[in-house]
Amino acid sequence: MSSMDEQVPQNTRLLKIIVIVLGILLVVGFVVVIATIIIRLGSLGEESTANSAPAAAIAATPETFRLPLDGGETIQNFTLDGSRMAVHVNGPNGARMLIVDLTSGTVIQTYTVTASEE
Repeated sequence: MSSMDEQVPQNTRLLKIIVIVLGILLVVGFVVVIATIIIRLGSLGEESTANSAPAAAIAATPETFRLPLDGGETIQNFTLDGSRMAVHVNGPNGARMLIVDLTSGTVIQTYTVTASEE
């Protein structure tokens, strides 16, 4: 029985070490998950502020840039995407799409919309 008495405390000691290590890993994992959630929630506010900055700059100075519209053309619609704006212009010569860089105020691309000839 002496070999059995020595084996039980050794197995118990090994199990205690395993339980302690797994408990520490569980706590560390929980802390990492909570820290990740806090960091992502903190950076979420920064992204929305960064995305609204170009619009705020334009609202503060409305004459930042001028669009090159031909006679009789009117703006039908516009869409903001980051630091660029797509402007749909309609006029007597047809429709155009202007892509404007909001940081510099320049038109970087112009697309002419034409009807397909079938």
